[in-house]
Amino acid sequence: MDEGQKMILGGAEDSGAISEPKASGAPQSAGASQASGGQNPPALEYMADKDGNLPEGWRGRLPEAIRDAKCLDTMSSVQALATSYVNAQRMIGANKMVVPTEKSSAEEWGAAYDAMGRPKEAKDYDVPDGFQWDSDAQRDAVLKSFHDAGLNKAQGAAMLGVYRQVVSQAGEELERRKAESEGILRREWGLSYEANIAKANRALSQLGILEPLRGNPVLNDAGFIRALADIGGRTGETSLGGLINTPSQTEGRLDAILNDRSSPYYDASHPLHGKTVAEVARLMSQMG
Repeated sequence: MDEGQKMILGGAEDSGAISEPKASGAPQSAGASQASGGQNPPALEYMADKDGNLPEGWRGRLPEAIRDAKCLDTMSSVQALATSYVNAQRMIGANKMVVPTEKSSAEEWGAAYDAMGRPKEAKDYDVPDGFQWDSDAQRDAVLKSFHDAGLNKAQGAAMLGVYRQVVSQAGEELERRKAESEGILRREWGLSYEANIAKANRALSQLGILEPLRGNPVLNDAGFIRALADIGGRTGETSLGGLINTPSQTEGRLDAILNDRSSPYYDASHPLHGKTVAEVARLMSQMG
């Protein structure tokens, strides 16, 4: 029998164990290689245990240029290293954005907003169909605020949707209060309702408060309308000056002018003479 085919007793002679013959080209273990003086590189077990966990101080075996890299702080196993590498490879060629901080410049924030989908210009936001602006100035101001805040198109559309809902609800509430006040005053005034509303509108015009109060809920308040109708009814078509005067106030004002000999009423050359004469005439007409 050839030497290569002979059965070899394994271990101690009294063990009785018999092993299969080893081929001459079979690889040796790391320990055997070292024992025989071989120069093979360390096996994986030299860096990690059988479960792939890296031993404490494993970074000391890395080249000095990379051993202190912060990205290795969380690496505790071969699996973690492999996962990190795969994820890094996936990022190659992908769109990347630097997340700004409170210390970042306006330009850096702008670049981040653009990367997240902010339109190039404020006018490029998508306004929902049927959306109504109070004015072009309002539209431009709102869309500019969206752009300055870095909103993308989807966020801008969502904000406009919420705004339209709020405005719609406010309008519905305004109509509800208007109907409620109208019902109260119609029951109170009966057939005089239209005439009293005309008086209230006349007072609004004479007081010069129609435009400042336009859109204000107070115009639909029954108490406010009632007060305006009272003012308009007492003054008729007279000028604003008599709107706040009671009869006693009117008489007192007239006496003050006529009893003051230095009043512009008595001085035809005074710049206020004409105005004072007109006021006296109006006061006298109110006195009847």
